[in-house]
Amino acid sequence: MQQRIHRLVALTAVIQLLSALPADGNDAAAPGGVDVMYVYDMPRSPANADDYDVVAALASMQGIINRDAPILYVNNDGYGRPRYWLDTLSRDGRWLEGIARRRITDLDAVYQLAAGKLKGAVIWDTDVPASLNVATTIAGVEDAVIFSPALADKYLRKWNLTVIRDLRGMFTGQETGSRKNDAYRWAIREYVDTGRCSPHLLCLYTDSFYDRAAGQIAYLILRDWAVKNRAFTYDLSPWGDEVPGDDPDQPLGTDLATYHLLLAATLKQSAGEQMTEVAGFFNFQKYSNVPGHPSRHDPVPTEWETVYLISPYNCYQNTATEFCYNQSFHCHAPRKQLKQARPAVKRSLENKSYVAILMADYDSAFPLYHYLPNHWSDEVRGQLPLAWGINPNLLETYPDLIAYFYETATPQDTFVTDASAAGYMNPNRVQPQYLPLFIRHNKAFYDEADMTISGMVLDWDQPRDDVKDAFTRFSPDGYATIVTDMHGGPGKPPLPHMWKGMPIVQLLGADPNSPEYTAGEIYKAVKQRRRDEPGFYYFRCVWVSPAQVKASLDLFAEQHPDEPFEVVGLYTFFDLFKQHHDRLASVVQVTARLPRTVAVLKGHDVGVRCAVENYTAQAMPATVTVSGLDSASLTPNDATLEPDATAELVFSGRPIADRITVDVRGPFGLRQAAADVRRVPGPEILGEVPENTRLEFVSDLGSEALSHLTGRLVVDAAGSITWEAEAGVATPGFLVYGPYASLEAGRYLALFRLKRTPEGTGDVAQVEVCVAGASVSLGSRMVTAPDLPVGEYRSVALIFDNDRPGRTYESRILWTGGASLVFDRVIIWKIVDNSGESS
Repeated sequence: MQQRIHRLVALTAVIQLLSALPADGNDAAAPGGVDVMYVYDMPRSPANADDYDVVAALASMQGIINRDAPILYVNNDGYGRPRYWLDTLSRDGRWLEGIARRRITDLDAVYQLAAGKLKGAVIWDTDVPASLNVATTIAGVEDAVIFSPALADKYLRKWNLTVIRDLRGMFTGQETGSRKNDAYRWAIREYVDTGRCSPHLLCLYTDSFYDRAAGQIAYLILRDWAVKNRAFTYDLSPWGDEVPGDDPDQPLGTDLATYHLLLAATLKQSAGEQMTEVAGFFNFQKYSNVPGHPSRHDPVPTEWETVYLISPYNCYQNTATEFCYNQSFHCHAPRKQLKQARPAVKRSLENKSYVAILMADYDSAFPLYHYLPNHWSDEVRGQLPLAWGINPNLLETYPDLIAYFYETATPQDTFVTDASAAGYMNPNRVQPQYLPLFIRHNKAFYDEADMTISGMVLDWDQPRDDVKDAFTRFSPDGYATIVTDMHGGPGKPPLPHMWKGMPIVQLLGADPNSPEYTAGEIYKAVKQRRRDEPGFYYFRCVWVSPAQVKASLDLFAEQHPDEPFEVVGLYTFFDLFKQHHDRLASVVQVTARLPRTVAVLKGHDVGVRCAVENYTAQAMPATVTVSGLDSASLTPNDATLEPDATAELVFSGRPIADRITVDVRGPFGLRQAAADVRRVPGPEILGEVPENTRLEFVSDLGSEALSHLTGRLVVDAAGSITWEAEAGVATPGFLVYGPYASLEAGRYLALFRLKRTPEGTGDVAQVEVCVAGASVSLGSRMVTAPDLPVGEYRSVALIFDNDRPGRTYESRILWTGGASLVFDRVIIWKIVDNSGESS
């Protein structure tokens, strides 16, 4: 945790430093020709609102100019990285060598480059900072230049441009009580819901609230990327329990509700066919505890909360993107299959400590663009094996930078993914039905980057079995994780183990703040090793040089000469780890898995499926018993677990305890799985439920597991999470929908748990189960105000038949707006008669 704080503090300091740098304006002109690029030299370092407005116009036009080809490159010699990369990529046979450069220095010249593609202007409202982000969205969709009112007065007539959209005065707070959120919700309806924005990219870019007056362009100069890709651009808080610093008068939780609306609308547009990158970082000053803005949430938890929030919507982050110049230019570099070195000879295992080092946190564009060149040029690089954490999804943004690092790597340099794979997400938060998409997304990038190791998976709990299964498909040579449960729950890291041939270990922190500190951290880890077996220790070092790492290791060796250890490359590390675990013949890997919660109805037997998995190479006899059920039946009771296979056991009975426990015994010992029992109170059920049947549990989905197009997240004093639509405030629409999971053929019972809060009349909501996409309705019911006593939950029963096995289903609630409504959860059972047949 302390490492992440240091990282964020360092990042903030760099941003402040870069903002103050002057520009010296060196020319780089070259004769024009067919193969020509235009280099815009910023005349001075932006220092005020006027300069800020010019950069907004510049970046928007650059995105349009470069949409189809690399034409315009922006240079600021006060910040050396654009010049560094231009020079580096123009020599030694790289893709810009021999390309003529033509220098331009004013906005009129940029307009001349854009004139054939530019369709007009969008004017943002400087009194509503969020309207700059809305204008950025419009600029991409409509091919428009972004103008402040002052620039519009200066250039509209001069350039003979029409105004596509004038945002001044449009956002008053009438809809949400927040001008900021009115702006974003209008833009979501206009551009996301209509499919006009890219479903593959969202841009979390700081608006003008703090930045314009000071001419701070960290999250302005990069808007060429948003415009080029027609991305939706926004700046919202991930927290619902305190108001953001830029909008203190908004109703509590409005930012978060809008965030959910945006993510849900984007998920609907992506339709489960592609994942969505969220490029950019939350704003520290608005949403976290920093000097000048007291908050109950520090920066690191705010980072983690953002990722926690977006992951169920098939989103992943490219966090730090500030000051990332010319993304719309670099992305056009030729992409080819990358190759990296592998150890040629396998090592024999010895009883010593094996240490591997991750040069970490190059998982986003800014560290790759700004920090890595500094450490890559260190003369110590190549003297010791190091793994460099670079996320391969950045090949979409800076393919030429990544190709340069591969080209100049030594045999001692290995490339692995950083947080968390091909993008920063919490894999455990990816909904199970989207894991095939998760696999396709990651495998494509891993293959292109010649990566087979996931170097730093960040999550809130140890990986689910299906998540580990997914990683074996693209990361077979290793998986390392850091687990931190920021919500204070039971999350814990996994024990080191093998999973279907894939090594799984924890990643340890050892930032070289000083050689003494790091040597001490290494010793604390390796001293736990038993003398009669090897130990494996994988350390994370953030934004430091190879020389710093080597100094720490040298000091450790000097301080502990009797401690046998060896620093090895990560491929060797995981291979030795695998050899060690293969040698442990006494450790037999059999696991049992149940749902975390099983919902039951009084008077009904419940059926539950239990997966028992044998990951060894030999068949294992097993005996299974169940407790917590009266007259439990189990099929089968005795089983032979086939090698490297999963046996599905079905048991049923009448619940008599608050927990159902399955014990699996065999030569491997005892393996146990347990599920909490959730009892649905009979008096709150609205409608008929089948009698004399067994209900086979399918799912119990709360508001966090589903998507939303209206309403807001509500957390009560006990920490329970619900979703609420307030009459007269929220827009009528789908309160929940999802989860796009598969169902077997058969008859089902769904219970939608709802509560009406204030008075209301008439129809309140329609509950429905349908084939995903609503192409076929499987069953629906209208719920009226008299059905829902004020302040009391009712579980609305809906029986439906699924005759389309293999198709994904969607349970949804269409809220009419007739009365305020709270959604708690939807529970689904398959209806099975007492003979075990589907009714």
